[in-house]
Amino acid sequence: MLETLLQPYSENDKISLLIRHSNRYDIQRGTDGMKALLTEQGKTNASLFGEKLSKYRINKIITTSVERCIETAEYIVKGYGKNIEITPSDTFGGLHVTDRQLANDFINTHGYDEWYRNILADIPTPGICGTDRYKELMTDFFVKNTDNPGTTIFISHDFLIAFYHYALNRTVYTMFSDWVSYLSGLVFKNGQAEYAVRFQNN
Repeated sequence: MLETLLQPYSENDKISLLIRHSNRYDIQRGTDGMKALLTEQGKTNASLFGEKLSKYRINKIITTSVERCIETAEYIVKGYGKNIEITPSDTFGGLHVTDRQLANDFINTHGYDEWYRNILADIPTPGICGTDRYKELMTDFFVKNTDNPGTTIFISHDFLIAFYHYALNRTVYTMFSDWVSYLSGLVFKNGQAEYAVRFQNN
């Protein structure tokens, strides 16, 4: 489906591709999940994803600083078959955070599900910025970093993608039935994030 979405774009368009990392190991209860790495299937799927994109110009890949996102980028490059700059970014992965300790305490106590319910109910979450602010911060980040014609890939996490899509146009994802799949996400061009198109990798 992603290839179909990319076909209409001209070589002069600046494409931002926001995706979730590839398949990971299960997150152990009571941990923050930051150390969960890619499974062997995840590595294979990321390589295949890169192979599918081999006919397109990929300028660079920006990831959160979480290791499975970096791994995903490395295997995408392997499948792509040509060198692509990979930049892990603490900024990109933390744009939603206003106070790291408060945010971590909330997530560790209540979980990501409760945070997402707060987003949908417009209830402030300690240590995490509001919806409109997140839209502004993320969109600015994409525009600044999609600075050349071609495609720039941003590798993030399911909850952050769901948060951003809701911030853009109030699109709601449903846990376990309509959630953000591995290597799936949003594609938009020339900074027009409000017109982001969702895709599911297959």
